Amino acid sequence: MIVGKVDHVGIAVEDITEAGRLYQLLGMALQVEETHQSEGVKIAFYGAEEGLVELLEPSVDSGPIAKYLETHGGGIHHVAIAVDNLEETLSDCEAEGREVAGGIRLGARGRRVAFLHPKCANGVLVELVEVEPT
Repeated sequence: MIVGKVDHVGIAVEDITEAGRLYQLLGMALQVEETHQSEGVKIAFYGAEEGLVELLEPSVDSGPIAKYLETHGGGIHHVAIAVDNLEETLSDCEAEGREVAGGIRLGARGRRVAFLHPKCANGVLVELVEVEPT
């Protein structure tokens, strides 16, 4: 399992285009832009492979990002950690009493992901992103 490499930081925003202007101003190029209908979210990744910011804009009023913005306002939504074996990592986390929120699913950039509930991760939603072993 890869430990310690931050894959990206997810930021909930009201307007992905407006928010993206700041990251472009800071020299971060748009890498990927996509919409996930199942999650009700538009996604844009800015930066380079070693330093990505993921902007998350709700595409429906009832999705998780819309609910997050309503409750918390904009800001950091999650921190994503790269792992090379999602099942093994989840098993290790569950053995330590960490709660997995929602199971494994297909995430942005076509990668398999799972989330650890904030109540078992020091108040932070942690996304585990499966990457190719190095």
